[in-house]
Amino acid sequence: MSGCPCDQAFDSGRDDVVFGTFLADQLYTGSTTNPASSGSWSWWTSLGVAQKSNLASTSPDQPWLLTNRDTGFGSTDNVFVGYDDFVPNPVGIRVVTSFNLAPPQFLAGSDKFVGASGGAINPRSSAGQGSAERLDVQPVAGLPVRGKREL
Repeated sequence: MSGCPCDQAFDSGRDDVVFGTFLADQLYTGSTTNPASSGSWSWWTSLGVAQKSNLASTSPDQPWLLTNRDTGFGSTDNVFVGYDDFVPNPVGIRVVTSFNLAPPQFLAGSDKFVGASGGAINPRSSAGQGSAERLDVQPVAGLPVRGKREL
């Protein structure tokens, strides 16, 4: 995609760490303690190549990100990246999880289908944008749950 990153989402963790996910044909998620400096971002790499965050989809869109304390170890944070998956019809919603790592590392099997968006695109948009699905946190368990943002 020319001129990207396109869609972006950010959240902060403990110790002044900022996490960000970026759509640039695929999703890439990194972390930094200095978001004003592009050189301070860290990425999950393999052999020097940044690894994509969307492990199960070849057509991601509309990413969102949530950082929350680990439910088993309250002194650590987990990072959850949700996104629309435009491969199935209707559009699928997926969430991938990184456990206690900065930069986030999304391992095989952590990318889960959590439901359908209920429609292919946002009906209020002529640009073909994705759904209004977003992540939220359960108040007691601290686990991510699927929510819907009002348009």
